[in-house]
Amino acid sequence: TGVQTCALPISVPNFGAKLTRDRGIVRLDLNFTDFFDGVLALIPEQMAQPRSMVLMGKNAVPMAIGASFEQLGKALTGHIVAGMKPPANRPPIPMIMLGVRDIKEADMLLSNMTSMLKTVHKAPIEDGKIAGLDAYMVKDGGMEFGLVRSDSMIYAGLVADIKQALAGKGDLPGGIAAKINSPTMFGFFMDFDTVLKAMQKTMPAEEFNAMSALAKNSWSGMLVDGFLSSR
Repeated sequence: TGVQTCALPISVPNFGAKLTRDRGIVRLDLNFTDFFDGVLALIPEQMAQPRSMVLMGKNAVPMAIGASFEQLGKALTGHIVAGMKPPANRPPIPMIMLGVRDIKEADMLLSNMTSMLKTVHKAPIEDGKIAGLDAYMVKDGGMEFGLVRSDSMIYAGLVADIKQALAGKGDLPGGIAAKINSPTMFGFFMDFDTVLKAMQKTMPAEEFNAMSALAKNSWSGMLVDGFLSSR
């Protein structure tokens, strides 16, 4: 009850055109407006403590982010993507894309949330530009983060990753792009060759060579072309 069905009122944005196959990709659809009510409906009434925690979250999250779930539902479609490219020297930082339902509501949402973060949490957010678009920027330890809306999508993450996504030079296989652009409760994609490269750095060559062939043969049995979805 807390998750949108496949019969969504608004089509999924073209996430697939923005993503490259060297990233691990997670796709999730959420009904923002009814999310906590849906979770609450799954918990039996006699389980008082878990129910109270859900109710606390329903009240606490809007205070933390500066927006109610009703506002999120008006502004956003509920289609979400997180793409993570594993770097060599630090944990991966996801680049998140959100589908926009109403542009005016989405711009107001971003303005209210960033204003609250600056005034209440003293976040060092500054106005800036990403690929010529008005954006919110944060610099931290030599890294530059951004938040920007372009047409029917909101992008958040490292500025370099956002610029790559905005350029629309995705190289996902056609079948994977189609699945990522379809209504899905939850799904993820991992390119096998990218996984192999990551494994190769963490184990002895002899062990890697012995298991890589077996892993490649079993990969298609676990995932369909590297994509696993659940409705």
